[in-house]
Amino acid sequence: MRLAPSHAGVAGLYADTMLATGRPEVAANIAERLLTANPHDNHAIALQTASWRLLDDPRYRPFHDYESLVQACMLDVPDGWSDLDHYLSDLAEDLRHEHALLAEPVDQSVRRGTQVEHRVTETLMPAIRALPKAIHGPIDRYMNRLRIGDTPWHRRATGNYRLNGLWSVRLQPHGHHVNHFHGKGWISSACYIEVPEAVNNGDKQGWLKFGEPGLITQPALSPDYFVRPVPGMLVLFPSWMWHGTVPFTSATEEHRLTMAFDVVPVAAV
Repeated sequence: MRLAPSHAGVAGLYADTMLATGRPEVAANIAERLLTANPHDNHAIALQTASWRLLDDPRYRPFHDYESLVQACMLDVPDGWSDLDHYLSDLAEDLRHEHALLAEPVDQSVRRGTQVEHRVTETLMPAIRALPKAIHGPIDRYMNRLRIGDTPWHRRATGNYRLNGLWSVRLQPHGHHVNHFHGKGWISSACYIEVPEAVNNGDKQGWLKFGEPGLITQPALSPDYFVRPVPGMLVLFPSWMWHGTVPFTSATEEHRLTMAFDVVPVAAV
């Protein structure tokens, strides 16, 4: 901090350290300074919300208004498929051919699973190429809901968007995502293609969780919102929001197969 006091990455890491050592008021001040310089700094928003929650500052509550900020709905059925079940079956088959790795990539949130990047304009697999049509309606409806909000994040809505990355994740038993946020997105997602039977056991195995930071805080913060995965469901939420998944078990070597992407706004035409 002495050598590079204006470096956003250094300041953010220092704020992480303040949360880990039980000084959320310092982390909150750093986050405010970072957001003054860049209102769209997702790390700073994640730091700020965690700090306010630790301080029981009521300003954190709008950032944990999950009923407003998280949308869970079913995919649209793209042209060429008679119903969603048939589309999901073909999409799962396409994705299984792609997951040939034996372990998770480095520097990602996946544990005990594999992750594959996809380029819909380059792939020859029709179900993957059709995904943008399946997700367009839910994204459009979500963006329309954002027009009623009045934060820098809400005000980024222009009515137009592009995908900033598209990937799939295949988790094996005991697999999960560690808690994280997406630094380069505006809206992030989780799209469920296949889910293990354990998601229906009542103990939240394999569920999507929100609100638990991916860094140590003093005291610890637990998740405060969960979504039960359903095949064909697309969940959309702010990219700055802490999220991860609960590990799952399976006696039959089931897998949890998902796709995900980030959305960024583009200028209105």
